[in-house]
Amino acid sequence: MIKNKIRFTSSLISIAGLTILLLSYYIHASVIFIKGMFFTSLLFIGIGLVFSFFAIIRKEHGLFKYSAIAVPVLILLGVALVPLFMGMFGFNNP
Repeated sequence: MIKNKIRFTSSLISIAGLTILLLSYYIHASVIFIKGMFFTSLLFIGIGLVFSFFAIIRKEHGLFKYSAIAVPVLILLGVALVPLFMGMFGFNNP
């Protein structure tokens, strides 16, 4: 029964993509490795979105199918809020 549900797959793949994206900013390695992680994370997030749309089309129950759509929205919201936070708090070094 679970193998027919793609809503869990879309959520797991998009969360894995988000994790890889965050790790690409925290790992200090070669530039090629970081670029590979970044584009892999974008690929995972894109695949999660496709699976999420398939789950919506198949009218699967539950809210997991929407979590893959929320991940790119949260990333864009975070990127959009960075200038606001920089203006409010400045460029103070820790």
